[in-house]
Amino acid sequence: SPDLPPPGQRRRRPRPHRRRRPRARALPQRGRRPHPLGVRLRLPLQHRLRRRPGPQSLRSAAAGRLAGAFPPNRFVAFGFAFMGLGAALNLAVYLWFTPRVPWAVLPLGVYTFGFALAAPAITIQGLDLFPDRKGLASSLQGFAHTLIFALIAGLVAPLVYRSGLKHAAGLAVFMFLSWLAHRGYRSRAA
Repeated sequence: SPDLPPPGQRRRRPRPHRRRRPRARALPQRGRRPHPLGVRLRLPLQHRLRRRPGPQSLRSAAAGRLAGAFPPNRFVAFGFAFMGLGAALNLAVYLWFTPRVPWAVLPLGVYTFGFALAAPAITIQGLDLFPDRKGLASSLQGFAHTLIFALIAGLVAPLVYRSGLKHAAGLAVFMFLSWLAHRGYRSRAA
């Protein structure tokens, strides 16, 4: 008979078809997704997907080449000047003009160039506060950066991501707060 198994083997029962449970996501999907700049500017999809590493590597190369040319405090001052200029241009674009490419993106390039100038010197100045424990200082610096960026991403970004003007104002406010913090560090160190 066809239902009988061969000699020496047990009869297998057919398993009922089970529905697969959906996989659990690593992080819960709460709130809304961030609104990228390409969507805000209503760019076609092919422009949003294109990544160009050129400007980032140019900024890093310029910062590396200028690193030995100036003392660190002047380097930081130049960086904050570029960041302030970028933040002001970004506010101007969103206040008085219709944001279109490239005018909505160029101020961010100016800002990030200033950040590329200032960040390495500020990082080293922070490590110099604890010359005997630079490894511990570096760890704490990384922890503080992660914590601050997580707080900004969780609390501030949902408030500003829908509007280019709010985003520009948030950029200017946080740039000003970082300048105040660095100025307080320099007055304490002097």
